[in-house]
Amino acid sequence: MIELKNIETGAVNSYFEFHRTNNKCKIHLLRLTHTSETYSTILLQMKTFSHPNLESVSLASVMQALADPCRLKIVLALKETQGKEFACKDFQLDISKATASHHFETLRNAGIIQTRSEGVKCLSSLREDELNKRFPGLLDLIAAEAATALAFS
Repeated sequence: MIELKNIETGAVNSYFEFHRTNNKCKIHLLRLTHTSETYSTILLQMKTFSHPNLESVSLASVMQALADPCRLKIVLALKETQGKEFACKDFQLDISKATASHHFETLRNAGIIQTRSEGVKCLSSLREDELNKRFPGLLDLIAAEAATALAFS
């Protein structure tokens, strides 16, 4: 519970409580006045993401998503972290926020990454186990090729 105090008097004016269930966030607000208490509930819809079933994803769509150097950089960074989740802003990309969102959406639509909302952050992780099951060795091959290309550049 969060208290909001009047700066001048120090009296507590309001209390906030946050409750998260599934993809919805409820904010309960109890406002105190001199004569009464007011209780309000605000319901916010959390951003949801759709992820394709990898059985319906073609190798061509995965390769097309990985053809962009920026998206390849994102995937290689996620592969190195071994299953950890990261927010878009955690990646050092020299692109606009809108362009980064587009790249993450492309990777998500190709079945390469999974994204979930946590508060105001969108956390992404590599669907490595699922991809290796659908396309055995693909991510390792791509990582090895990228490392070789970097060594010669």
